Amino acid sequence: MTNPHPDSLRERKKRDTRERIREAALELADAKGIADTTVEEICAAADVSVRTFFNYYPSKNAAILGLPALVIPDGAREAFLAGDGPLIEDIVKLITSFGIEIPNKQKHGIIKRHPELASTLMEWGSRHRSDLLSIVEQRTDASSARLAVGAVMLSFGDAAFEGNELSAETIVDEVHKALGRLAALLADRETA
Repeated sequence: MTNPHPDSLRERKKRDTRERIREAALELADAKGIADTTVEEICAAADVSVRTFFNYYPSKNAAILGLPALVIPDGAREAFLAGDGPLIEDIVKLITSFGIEIPNKQKHGIIKRHPELASTLMEWGSRHRSDLLSIVEQRTDASSARLAVGAVMLSFGDAAFEGNELSAETIVDEVHKALGRLAALLADRETA
């Protein structure tokens, strides 16, 4: 799909810097381990200052995972609120609009290789859960919103843990596969 509004030079440079930091963090974490990788080493490898690093990521774990600050674009919020499709499907679309960028050189299974990153992913999700819930509650009741958001966030985490090839094109499919696994578990519970 062609972007009808090409990114400005500034936006492309910001995206390139973010990508360089993330790739350096991934490569160093895989080579040395997370505990033995420092922000300073990541900065040196990415050719950025420590200050620049912290303009893009709050921690080295966030950089390794490529977790951005949560920004819900106005257009995505409006589309979600106007949506009349299945709630879970629309929540997945909303979350993928946040600007989660899959690294070009995705290190498959980084969470599987470094389980300590799972807590970073969970913390990131928890930090932003209330913002997401406030939007979803505008389309449904509070209880349904909590369950739906929880299921989708759990599925995003599971998709990341599985280590399948993740890209901007495949993340939605991988999340749907994880939702299918969750639905199968719940169906087993009902037949027991």
